[in-house]
Amino acid sequence: MHAVSNEYRRNETSRSLRIGTFNAENLYLLLDKPYSRIELEALSEDEYQAMNPSIYNHNKERAKLSDIADVILQEDFDLLGLCEIGGLESLQNFNRIYLDGRYQCYLHEENSRRGIFVGALVKPGLFSRVDARSERGLFSRNLLRLTLTLDGYSVRVFVVHLKSPLGQNLGIERRIEEVRQLARLVSGRSCIVMGDFNGILIRGQHQFEFEPFMHLPLRDVLEAMGVDTDKRYTHYHFGPAPNFAQLDYLFVSPDIRVLDGGVIEGQIPLNRNERAHLMSDHLFLKAVIMLGNDTNSPTVPAQHPLYIPMSETKDGGFGPNSPKRQVWEHMESHLAVYLSSFSGLRPEDIEDILQSAMVALWRSGPEGLEDAKPWLYRVSRNAAIDALRKQKGHGLSGMVPEREGALDTARSTLAGPEEQAMSAEEWGFVRSFLASLPQTERELAHLAFAEDLPYSRIANITGLALGTVKWKLASVKRKLAVSYQRSMA
Repeated sequence: MHAVSNEYRRNETSRSLRIGTFNAENLYLLLDKPYSRIELEALSEDEYQAMNPSIYNHNKERAKLSDIADVILQEDFDLLGLCEIGGLESLQNFNRIYLDGRYQCYLHEENSRRGIFVGALVKPGLFSRVDARSERGLFSRNLLRLTLTLDGYSVRVFVVHLKSPLGQNLGIERRIEEVRQLARLVSGRSCIVMGDFNGILIRGQHQFEFEPFMHLPLRDVLEAMGVDTDKRYTHYHFGPAPNFAQLDYLFVSPDIRVLDGGVIEGQIPLNRNERAHLMSDHLFLKAVIMLGNDTNSPTVPAQHPLYIPMSETKDGGFGPNSPKRQVWEHMESHLAVYLSSFSGLRPEDIEDILQSAMVALWRSGPEGLEDAKPWLYRVSRNAAIDALRKQKGHGLSGMVPEREGALDTARSTLAGPEEQAMSAEEWGFVRSFLASLPQTERELAHLAFAEDLPYSRIANITGLALGTVKWKLASVKRKLAVSYQRSMA
């Protein structure tokens, strides 16, 4: 791995800084008393986990906490922005136990429904002044703004973790609004933006919702270092095929000089199991910067790759104007609603499946919409079933959908009484009826009535015999008619 050059350690003025950002992947460290590191590591795993009352967000494995701390101490960051931290208490415990209390902790517990927040570690005594605040707005997680003063120069730092494209209620609209709000807050001078953007912001490849941010005069550190776009990644994901992408970014305004930078990576995982043993599914992104330089200050070019990518294959088939990209942009929201019919899939499961489907389409899927549509449904369905099988305590039938709001977007075209039930006043009846169906019937109803797929394609997607599909859908219609008549009695 390319290392930040020590020669840049404040060798020109006192305004050079080591900065970084890292998504720590659910860093929870909730304890019942102030353990020392020796005491904490002497506990059994059951004793350690019992101190965290949450049934969903467990304390992070101690070996992974140790690995994260080793990187932070080795890199000697002056400022580190962190994502997916389970609250201020977790961050303070991590700093005290694993970092020997070397940092000041900043985190505001606001907005996040998942209980994960952005925070920052700042080296004490370095800055003459540190102001921290949580920016107000319709952000799905807190947006932390730090104003740091060093050697008479002030810089604003935004630590972000933007909403994923999907999640609860298909959060694309919230995501678009978050980007707009962020773009309004960011300045073109004396400004750093860091964190997990949950999307692609590589120029020429960026997703459409990031357009307002991409108009800002900011530079991505990896771009400034001259790293090829096909060699930039900060996140591992394994679906039908590996997907390594740059989701995390360090952006700086033009008056800030980038002296060095890169991504910290050790063992490159080859599969999901190997990934699970790493300290996070994200990688550290780091830079050495110089504050307060004029816009003509040169940036040191990269002399060699910062890491070895898994594949040298260039993205020749999934560019902004490619047929497959157009197919995906048309199908993504449809697939998201379809996956919501699999009750038991969590929002993060749906995100993973969609990412996998997108990669599968890019690598081996059909280009035309007519062929790609059933192909994507089949790929997504197989991935959904695999995900449910891996979840403890979940079956494949008779479960109530977690994402009720998603069904609102799937208006059915059933004949007879359902047409009357489609009025706004009675849509709740239809939604409740769909929720009451067994998994298979609910899935078939979605494909037939919301997606308007012919029975033959539904049979191909689900693997059911054509006669079975026809029989089950006829049964759904009969059940709906009976339920509707009873509700009107």
